[in-house]
Amino acid sequence: MVGDQALRDRILRVVDDLRDELIDVTRRLIQIPTENKPPKGYEKEGQEYIAGLYSRLGVELDVFLPTEVEGIEDHPGYLKGRDYRDRPNVVARLRGEGGGRSLILSGHMDTSPKEPLPWSRYDPFSGAVEGDRIYGRGGFDMKGGLAAAYIAAEAVLDAGVKLKGDLILESVVDEEYGGANGTLAARLRGYEADAAILMECSSLAICPANRGDKNWLITIRGVPGMPYTGYEPTNPVYGMARIIEALRNYEVIRNEKTPRHPLYRDEPIPLPVLIKKLKAGEVEPEGALGLPRDCWLLVGPQFYPGMSEEEFDREFLGFMKAVVETDPILSRNPPTISSSEPYIRRIVEPSEIDRDHPIVKTVEAAFQEATGREGMVKGAPFPCDAFIFTKYSRTPVLVFGPAGENAHAPDEYVTISSLLALTKTLALTILKWCGHR
Repeated sequence: MVGDQALRDRILRVVDDLRDELIDVTRRLIQIPTENKPPKGYEKEGQEYIAGLYSRLGVELDVFLPTEVEGIEDHPGYLKGRDYRDRPNVVARLRGEGGGRSLILSGHMDTSPKEPLPWSRYDPFSGAVEGDRIYGRGGFDMKGGLAAAYIAAEAVLDAGVKLKGDLILESVVDEEYGGANGTLAARLRGYEADAAILMECSSLAICPANRGDKNWLITIRGVPGMPYTGYEPTNPVYGMARIIEALRNYEVIRNEKTPRHPLYRDEPIPLPVLIKKLKAGEVEPEGALGLPRDCWLLVGPQFYPGMSEEEFDREFLGFMKAVVETDPILSRNPPTISSSEPYIRRIVEPSEIDRDHPIVKTVEAAFQEATGREGMVKGAPFPCDAFIFTKYSRTPVLVFGPAGENAHAPDEYVTISSLLALTKTLALTILKWCGHR
């Protein structure tokens, strides 16, 4: 036991020594734009960079396009309509000496777009450091997590550890916008393990579960024009206002009536209903002035693990049907409700493993030792690609990543202190889970 403690202390010291490299790798990843703009994505340069990092570890390196994996395009979990030219996955396997458990540390290279919204502090791809923060698109979601996994593996090797079980590091493409085909491709390629950790932006919470999400496009048609031109126009905005109010009520009703999942007991709004986009009329500066021809919104209600897509569809569509039938404006001009548009048709399913699964306990113990604090075990307050593991592979997965703010928004940042805590926890998890000689 004394030897094991000395080894763990040595690994933690090595991580401290690698702090500057952790910051540099995170900054460099941020500085390489890897935006996902379906059906295309621009991850190539970032993947080439991380492949170079992995190569330094003396690993078996596999670089492949998702569409190069046999049978993926016919797989039920494959989202069609994406373009994978110049979008390789990168997987590194460090083979153990035998007799231990295997572990996957998984992250996605793609980011949401920098968007046309203004960044008030730094350029979206600056990687600027200010105090404890590293600013830039993707730092929080989730390039900081990718950097932490790499540095954790480097620290274990620099400490002279010979692992018993295999360690797999992977950087996949196309997770944003419900993609997950990169994650699916890695599973179908044969990369399975006794456990996996997704370094999504959980703010250092240890998450055996995450919520699901399904987007719906709600559209109301109108009769455009001006009300003084001799005919009766229909303004769809008034009907959409009724729907927005109904969706607010839907969120309240769901959270009051749905039995609260134990891993979400402390969430202020455990089942959010997120209105993500809203448009009416010709919004371009040169667009016609008049009543809009249509009004649409994109809404994404989230739901707990354990609820099927069919159950969710019945709940949501049943609620909307009752709203339309009882509202005098909507009943005269009812909306169309669709989940089949190309950019929203993926349901990101919820995922869950047992709260007492050994990988959860191992990460809890590693976090306690790395930080001196008790880990917080809860449900991840977002959807992600974890469902690919739990539904289409044999690898149990949890979510555990750094802290920061403004994911998918201007002025995104990740904190250096949380990256250091994450890296130390991952390094000790590798040691404890995979075993060593």
